[in-house]
Amino acid sequence: MTRRRKQNIKLALVCAILGAIVLMTIFAPWLAPYDPLEVNMELRLLDPCRAHPLGTDDVGRDLLARLLCGGRVSLLIGLCSNGVVGLESRDIPLVIPRTDDCIALFLGSQERYLRLFEEYNGTYWLNNGWIETAYIPSLEMKEEMREDYIRRYGEENAEFLLEQDSLWIGNYNTCGYIGSPIYRNPGHPALARQVAAINGWKYAEFEGDIRLLRMMTEGTWTDEEFCICPPRHRVEAEYTGKKIQAVPLGADAV
Repeated sequence: MTRRRKQNIKLALVCAILGAIVLMTIFAPWLAPYDPLEVNMELRLLDPCRAHPLGTDDVGRDLLARLLCGGRVSLLIGLCSNGVVGLESRDIPLVIPRTDDCIALFLGSQERYLRLFEEYNGTYWLNNGWIETAYIPSLEMKEEMREDYIRRYGEENAEFLLEQDSLWIGNYNTCGYIGSPIYRNPGHPALARQVAAINGWKYAEFEGDIRLLRMMTEGTWTDEEFCICPPRHRVEAEYTGKKIQAVPLGADAV
């Protein structure tokens, strides 16, 4: 088997896996017909079964539904900013928001994001998804990290590691919480305020806007806010304000 043939097989396998992921996220409502946010304490911590193939979490939410729903968000968020430069469309078009940061997707527009970025420079942004799934510098998280470091490296090394881990906090002066118009958890703003207090930051709260996300999913793509990369085109950086552009394969960006 030639080297080129081996490379083609590897590429085909990667494309097949990515294609399967995309299809699973598209057909998520049929593969896992449960609300990924619905809490049911009677179904908490179920083992995998026919009704719930991956089981349920500690508040009874279906894990497969949450995984597939999260895949949708990951695919969308993975396509923002210049992280997509160099992507090529072979057979289907790519639709990419013209945003500097994924935060703009939750604020409704790149324009609003830039305005707030200038007004609240040095902001550590939080929203519901980040609070529920990622590390945030809260008292609880810091204590969990301290216990983990002590167990693995000893108390003296743990304090040094915690100090090093906290150096980035000095780069921020505000904790900005972005609310959601479709999913509200009263505990999240309170936690965001706690994060601001324990790190010596100011606190600011902003109403979220799903306008861009709705446009993305409904197919109402405008050239001003989305880059549409047709088949046999490549995504390249663009420096006149639109951030990214689609150029034919084999052509140089202008």
